[in-house]
Amino acid sequence: MTAVLLLVGLLTVATAVAPVLARPGTVLEAWPGAVAPLAALTAATVSFAVLGNGQVVDRLIYTREFRVIGGADLVDAFSARLGTGGEPLYVAFLWLVSRAGTDSTAGLYTAVALVSVAAFVAGTRLLVGWSRVPYVLFTALAIGFFTAYAGLIVRQGLSLAALYVGVCLVLRGCRWWTWAGAFAVASLFHWSAAFVVVLISLVVVTRLSLRTAIAVWTVAAGLFVTGLQRALLEPLAVLVPAVDGYTGSAVTHQYGGSNRLDFLAFSAVFLLAGLVLRRVTTVPSWYDTLLVVYAAANTYFLAFGFIAYADRLAAYSWYLAPLVVAVPLFGLRGRLGPIVVVLATAVLVVAGLVRGPFAPLLGLAEW
Repeated sequence: MTAVLLLVGLLTVATAVAPVLARPGTVLEAWPGAVAPLAALTAATVSFAVLGNGQVVDRLIYTREFRVIGGADLVDAFSARLGTGGEPLYVAFLWLVSRAGTDSTAGLYTAVALVSVAAFVAGTRLLVGWSRVPYVLFTALAIGFFTAYAGLIVRQGLSLAALYVGVCLVLRGCRWWTWAGAFAVASLFHWSAAFVVVLISLVVVTRLSLRTAIAVWTVAAGLFVTGLQRALLEPLAVLVPAVDGYTGSAVTHQYGGSNRLDFLAFSAVFLLAGLVLRRVTTVPSWYDTLLVVYAAANTYFLAFGFIAYADRLAAYSWYLAPLVVAVPLFGLRGRLGPIVVVLATAVLVVAGLVRGPFAPLLGLAEW
């Protein structure tokens, strides 16, 4: 069975990367070629969402809330006492899914995964052709956190999906009310998105330069490393009831400490990669704006990195990392172009095996 899954995986990667390697105007760029890899990557996402993270308590909590909401009429659903939060669209989503006749964990996470993939594909398609969409989705799976939110943290997973569409609408140059609407949806799925969407909206409206965004991010990173941002912002953070419970020493110790340098390094890798890639390859006109938005969203994480589970704040920027990494590869030309794409793909495959979902999906590790 593992050999069959491995073969399917290799074929999926091959069909995703082939259009990137092909010369412009070939049949590989036609939209039907994207169907098979997108179907396979969607199946992989749903499989991991349903079968992965089986021992994580969050899944039990979301399943219990799913059953509570599903067993009530819509009015009572909004008044139900929920432990994770009762954002309107979160409650409405669970209630609508329950109307499909399921109250199981598998049913819930199938729905979340499908919505996450659909939003990711729709947003990406606003920026690149159909032939390139599978490669961006493959990159998202390889990096790892896409499946984590599609198959574990329901509220924020749906919020991230809406935020991603909103950012893609911004990059596409769509009217303000379209991306503002998507940002509002993100906030109505998870309250923590409200702060980052305001921040992103500000940098978009003011047309903040990339140089300024990097300067602000660098200062925030310095405060993060020294811990000074805690002294500056903790009095503000504890005023928010939903945050106050994440600032105590016990929960911080359980989480692994505050101002996690591994999260800072993970964030910096993508930002630095984007800054380098924009210099050595041809990128779309919106790529600098993408880096500005990434830096702004990551600054949100750096500002409040002293709270426990701050990686969930970093996720608002990390969700954009597949675009940061994959899009510059589409602009490579010359003899070295295909070689760089193949090497980058190999690195992504290894990343997906080491910290992403590929190993369990191939039967090489436990779920």
